[in-house]
Amino acid sequence: MATKEKPTVDTCTPKKTSVTTPPSLNGLTIKDDTGNIDSSEKSCDNSVPPVSITIKHNKEKHAYKVDVSVDGGKVMDQISTFLHIPVERLKLIHKGKMATMDNIKELVKEKAVFQAVGEVAESEYNLVKTDIDIICVQLSVDRNTAIRALRKTGDLVDAMFLIGDEDRIRNV
Repeated sequence: MATKEKPTVDTCTPKKTSVTTPPSLNGLTIKDDTGNIDSSEKSCDNSVPPVSITIKHNKEKHAYKVDVSVDGGKVMDQISTFLHIPVERLKLIHKGKMATMDNIKELVKEKAVFQAVGEVAESEYNLVKTDIDIICVQLSVDRNTAIRALRKTGDLVDAMFLIGDEDRIRNV
């Protein structure tokens, strides 16, 4: 009589949940509003458990499970990517202190609350990247302004005139 072997479970293999949740970002596990954790990426390093933090942005609270075994730069990149705020414009504040890539690991503790400040990056979907770059360089404006103008007009030259007209109106 053959004995049945217990199946081995690989704890490092990604498991999919039945509830659709936002994608995990390079080790940053995201918890959705229903409390389900997206386990599409799991760390095989069981020595450091993830830390739950809350980030407030645009009158919304976002709950995160952050892997504290990664460096501060990666944590900032992950939060920046999820919030769609460029890293250079993202300001994270915790208990009156601004979080930087150097000190964020010291500030990330269980149930810590951060306030995120920064302008959300406009989507470049269906726009020509070189048109955006030309407007940014020629008119010395940020990417969001260039993208909004291109979406409004649909044409590179018209977008440049629109930005120039808005700038002239502000200076009058």
